[in-house]
Amino acid sequence: AQLAKTNTPSVMELSGEDAVLILPDADLDLVARALRFGTRLNAGQTCIAPRRVITVGNASCVPCVPCVISNAPDADAAIALINSADFALGCSIFTRDIAKARALAAQIKTGFVLINDLIVPTADPRMPFGGVKASGFGTTRGDEGLLEVTFPHVVALRRGRMHPHFDEPGENDARLFSAYIRAAHGRRRFSAIRELIGALIDKTRSKKP
Repeated sequence: AQLAKTNTPSVMELSGEDAVLILPDADLDLVARALRFGTRLNAGQTCIAPRRVITVGNASCVPCVPCVISNAPDADAAIALINSADFALGCSIFTRDIAKARALAAQIKTGFVLINDLIVPTADPRMPFGGVKASGFGTTRGDEGLLEVTFPHVVALRRGRMHPHFDEPGENDARLFSAYIRAAHGRRRFSAIRELIGALIDKTRSKKP
């Protein structure tokens, strides 16, 4: 409300409810170490600490951690479960199949996705950081973070003497635009192009004194 009074833009990171997706082929020892680290770092008081663990199929050997643990029958169901959350800051995927992890990551609607890791990669200053949905808006760090504190300033120059948009609408304009749209996007383009040429000729003639 304070920012709105002066139209001041802002970047808001409003924490998360990060999910950890464990596929059947995941290195469970790595998963256990990662979850212990993620839930204990700063006593679990980090915006990107794991809050939900979602296993797929038989990957149910999860250490005792203070997270909500769910099981999904397949990867599609797991993705739907992840995307159903109101908060969408980050997510982690654990699997040995990196190609599959990348494909799944493209379907996850969070600010970032980590593969076979938790939390730490997001500290890389080259990596844009930010969430979506209830987790906030805007980005810090990375090229995108720098662009957040800039604004575009556009200068346009019109060369030549033609300014057809200044002219009053003419009777032939509707025909001209209709022919152009059909020539550019229609099926019977040849006939539309002929009509477009005719409309352009008529437009030119109508402008002569």
